[in-house]
Amino acid sequence: MNKIVVLGNSGFIGKYLYDKLSIQYKTYGLSSVECNLLNIDEVKKTLVVLKKNDILILCSSITRLMENSIESMNKNILMAQNIALVINNIKIKQLIFLSTIDVYGVNIIDEYISEDTQLNPYDYYATSKVVSEFILRKVCKENNINLFIARLSGVYGHGDKNKSTIYALVSSAIKNKKIILYNKGLDSRDFISIEYLFNIILNSIKINYDGTLNIATGQSFTIKDIAYIIKKLSGDSIEIVYKKEDLNSRVNDIKFNISKLRDSKLLNKKVDFNESINKYIRDYCES
Repeated sequence: MNKIVVLGNSGFIGKYLYDKLSIQYKTYGLSSVECNLLNIDEVKKTLVVLKKNDILILCSSITRLMENSIESMNKNILMAQNIALVINNIKIKQLIFLSTIDVYGVNIIDEYISEDTQLNPYDYYATSKVVSEFILRKVCKENNINLFIARLSGVYGHGDKNKSTIYALVSSAIKNKKIILYNKGLDSRDFISIEYLFNIILNSIKINYDGTLNIATGQSFTIKDIAYIIKKLSGDSIEIVYKKEDLNSRVNDIKFNISKLRDSKLLNKKVDFNESINKYIRDYCES
């Protein structure tokens, strides 16, 4: 392997991957300032550094938090199209694309989501990921490039300021001594730490993994459970407040079957959610 190129290294996940991978590999990081993925001429010019046997990690995206519109959807798809045009000529070793579990939709109740679950994107952002997956899968297949599509559940960790549910809960607990819950806090989620994600990405690089995986832990917790874990770890003086729920909303119970992830040989570390949250609280207080 020659080098790794991380597109979107100024974002929360991209920066973490770039910093950690740089310790072990020759790694280049490019932000939207250094490489505008919406401009094909600029993409071709900048990614001339890519050679055969290199690895490209695509973290760049207009996230739902930034914008969720037809325009942002089309821009995300255009980024994938431009990347496809470039690697069609270079034929790199592996492409790693960060997608989302939102491609399955929000109406999956009392079911374990697997990679075989029917795709049902419910907004512009999720739709852009489905289309981007298709574009990249097609070009990689045609050029014998290994493609690892990582469908991420909620990611948290040091540097995720205002970008994760865990941050919102911990920040409120530390700053306001209060955590506000909606829907009685009964929505359940399978959050992953950035360290957990990095370990999987690192192992995928080592074995040149090819395939699509849901990146989750297989352990879902209600928001209420997480709030009380934070309360216990950060001090009993923290108040849990329940706000009147929206009558039009309904509780989502999101659970994952991660047997394919376990079989992939990309997992080699056990997950202790309490320990991970405790580390997050320490990092938050020290930053």
